[in-house]
Amino acid sequence: MTVNQRAQMVDATPNELGNSCVRRDHTGRYLVRQLTKERPTTEGAEALHMPHHATCTVPPPRRTATPSRMSATRVRHGVRPVRWQR
Repeated sequence: MTVNQRAQMVDATPNELGNSCVRRDHTGRYLVRQLTKERPTTEGAEALHMPHHATCTVPPPRRTATPSRMSATRVRHGVRPVRWQR
């Protein structure tokens, strides 16, 4: 979890080439922060990890147009309208 309560995926094994500092709080949650100019090193019980997006070998799925994104004419294309739709 980031400071803004968003999920940040990181690799499970620590990596010195990474830029994500990971620590565990008193409730057992993993907290993540990025290295910045203001805080360029790890602090306390943090360990450097690599973001999962940087090392993932599986490409993300292709986004296709869904009916909610298409205009009404494209959604109905190829479908015979019934009486109440005319």
